[in-house]
Amino acid sequence: MKPLRTVRNVDKMGRILLPPEFMEALDLKAGDYLEFAMEDGAIRLYKNSQGCVFCGQREGLHAHKGKLVCINCCWNMGDLKL
Repeated sequence: MKPLRTVRNVDKMGRILLPPEFMEALDLKAGDYLEFAMEDGAIRLYKNSQGCVFCGQREGLHAHKGKLVCINCCWNMGDLKL
């Protein structure tokens, strides 16, 4: 893969817009999770490929009390407040 580099500004809320080329290269879609890590004075972003903490499913995930839970497990727990 060809190395990708770009410069982006950080907005007042601390957000950074990822360039489309980065999104495509990592197959990122709206709602996907990224892992942030500080390593050797640099911020590194990793595509988070974790699944549901209960069943391992990787689609239809929602952040629920700090954990990724699929919609089916939310239904099964009776906790529909996503």
